Amino acid sequence: MLSLAHLSVIARGSDTAWERARQASYRAGARRAAEQLSRAQAAGDTTAELEALQKRVRQLEEDATSWEDMAQSCMEERDKARDDAATAEALRQDRDYWKNEYLGLSKGGSGRAATVDAWSEIPSLGSDAVLTFEALAKASEEHIVFTARAARAWKDSRYPYPQEMTDRLSALAQAAMDLYSNSGKMPRLAQWFYDNHGLNFAPNDEKLSKDKDKRYFTFNGKRWDGLPHIKVRDAVSPNEVGRIYFALDSKEKRFIVNHVGLHL
Repeated sequence: MLSLAHLSVIARGSDTAWERARQASYRAGARRAAEQLSRAQAAGDTTAELEALQKRVRQLEEDATSWEDMAQSCMEERDKARDDAATAEALRQDRDYWKNEYLGLSKGGSGRAATVDAWSEIPSLGSDAVLTFEALAKASEEHIVFTARAARAWKDSRYPYPQEMTDRLSALAQAAMDLYSNSGKMPRLAQWFYDNHGLNFAPNDEKLSKDKDKRYFTFNGKRWDGLPHIKVRDAVSPNEVGRIYFALDSKEKRFIVNHVGLHL
């Protein structure tokens, strides 16, 4: 029977090594059962033959039950993730509304319309990302900026979900405004990004950390570390694994995005 540890690994995502081990174990069990049955048949031992068949049936029933439990657990986790994402989006919209109300009042009513229009007019990413990037930089009051490499990466990636990527970039731009508009201690970013903007943030990337040419970049004459990133999709086909890599510029209070597209 599958252990709880094995089931938890599967529920979190694909584990190729464990899957190979499971398949090997399954084949070994089937082979042992076949050998036991063959010996019983050769000896004409009906009792042993029945025992071999019963043992194999029990083993298969246990495996089936384990996989059914795992499938149910995966569906429950999927449903919870969808609910959490919907809640995060609703909270983000509510936050934007009240922020715009505040801006409108603090600027005598003129600021609200301009702020709302700036975000509502962000164009969806096309093959050329420059217009979208410029609109995001303007709407965020330069709290997010983009390198030329980011535009090239997007064009080369052919990411199949441009509107989804546009939405994540908009959320990231608004996150930059929120993060650098507040004084005080820097929050725990992974939790903060998820709770406040529904974004899956990761400060590290094991593979990218070893590739200095892709990890580091130069912007305005200064070298930056582009390891932090937003995960747009995971556990999908390689051509659907979206990523936004960026550096945090605390001095200028902005995010510098250097890659928009597929996982590096």
